[in-house]
Parts: sequence; C-alpha cells; structure tokens
Amino acid sequence: MMAAILAGGASRRFGGGEKGLAQFKGKPMVAWALDAVHGVGSVVIIANRPELYTGFGHPVYSDSVKGMGPLSGLHAAFHHTGADQIFLLACDMPQASSAMVEFVLSIAKKSSGDAVIPYADGREQGLFAVYRKSAIDRHRDAIHSASIQFDQFRNSINKTLIPEEELRQVEPGLESFVNVNSKMDLTRLEK
Repeated sequence: MMAAILAGGASRRFGGGEKGLAQFKGKPMVAWALDAVHGVGSVVIIANRPELYTGFGHPVYSDSVKGMGPLSGLHAAFHHTGADQIFLLACDMPQASSAMVEFVLSIAKKSSGDAVIPYADGREQGLFAVYRKSAIDRHRDAIHSASIQFDQFRNSINKTLIPEEELRQVEPGLESFVNVNSKMDLTRLEK
C-alpha cells in the first residue's frame, strides 16, 4: 500500500497562492496530510509545482495527463509508483487523522473492489479513499484523452462505501473530512 497526497490543485476557490503550503496551526496543510498517512508505507506528493514540495522528504510528481482534476493526480500516482493500491488524501483536509486513515485501510484490506470510499456528510469522500490500479486501467483510454472527470470515474467503478455511522464510531465529529476551500475556511477552522 502506498499513500499519495494531492497538493497540486489550481486553488481557484482558495484565492491564489499554493493551498498545500498555506499555514494551519503553525505548519503547512500538506504537512498535516503527511502526518495522517505516516503509517501507510511509502508516500508520494502529487503537485502541479513539484519544486515547491521537495523539502518534505517524499518523492514529488506532477500530473502525467492534465485537465481531470483529482483524477489526474490519482493517475499520476499510479503511473509514477507502479503501486497496486493507493490511499489518496487531499492536502486541504488538515484535520485528517491517522486513526481514520487506519480505519479506512482496515476496510480496504477486506475489500476486493476498485475502491473503498468513506460516505460522510451526505456524499462520497473520494479524496480520502483507497483505489486499486484496476480502476485506472479500465479507464485508461478516457484518462489519456482527458475525457473523464473524477466524479464520472468514481460513479463507474465497483466501490465499497463506508457508512457514516461506522465512521462516527472512529471519529464522532468526522473532523477528518472537513475540507478547506478558501482562506476564510482556513481561518474559521483555526478558531
């Protein structure tokens, strides 16, 4: 198992700047994500500007096929690592806990599908999930032509959804899934 931290979005809603490097409680958001996955095994960072992330002690890669949002990052992680399974985590979830990561991984070990995805706050948490290379392989043509987006990809794969009730047994407030989309979100979360 490997982990891939997505740190390379366009940051349009964030209002400029490199979102992964924005400070949260005294350290960059990407550092919080790295802390959450420290027990997974090998870790890579996927970023549009790899040079900004080389100081974090992990290999950094950019998207091989651009234009598909998080799916470009997931594809790049599989492409550059050759892994069979990847735990994918967005850097803008700075409260991601290692306990929740371990719980999702424990479900993934028992699953034979293409993905294991938490279902919280009324939606799939596709950027805090485990994916198999088989899902990417089946969509190779659509990915290489950049004619598929992350939601379409997730809707078309064989996945196990982890119900919110089970997630709340690990983390009653589901803090791991709080996403920072703007600088205002970040300020609010710090308080």
